[in-house]
Amino acid sequence: MKRKIILPVVAVVMLAILYGPWLLLLLLAIPIGMYVANYMNKRDEIIDSTPAYATIDDVTALYGEPDDVVVLDVARANELNALILFYDDRGLAIIDQREIPIARITGVAPKNLAIAGYMPEDYGLVVNTLVPCHTTMRLSVRGDMRLAQSLASQVVSHLKTRTSAE
Repeated sequence: MKRKIILPVVAVVMLAILYGPWLLLLLLAIPIGMYVANYMNKRDEIIDSTPAYATIDDVTALYGEPDDVVVLDVARANELNALILFYDDRGLAIIDQREIPIARITGVAPKNLAIAGYMPEDYGLVVNTLVPCHTTMRLSVRGDMRLAQSLASQVVSHLKTRTSAE
């Protein structure tokens, strides 16, 4: 074990004598960079505790028919990522293929999701939650602002009825 440590230390000292102290700073930057990269990898490996569903059939097989459905994009109404499914008796919402407890949704707002100068207007909903991996969910509506406001009011009314029941 000591041999593994002594040999690199001797090599660093020899290089510092030959090439000056700037090399020591460079050699110190390498372990710091490795530590940061290791930290970033561990941070990215956070296990997502919210289950993801692939199709509407998966959700209905598990929970049955939803109590309410909000259709975000009519052209893709048979795809799960274009729907918000509400299960009031269980207190769940399936948003963007993820199971989100309704009590953990903090806000819903209509927004223009387009990047100015690069994309045409693309309106959508921004859903804020207390779920760690999904704190902000951007859902495209692909319509006008009135449609996004209407859909946001549907979701907000669902949240109000849930909180008034508790």
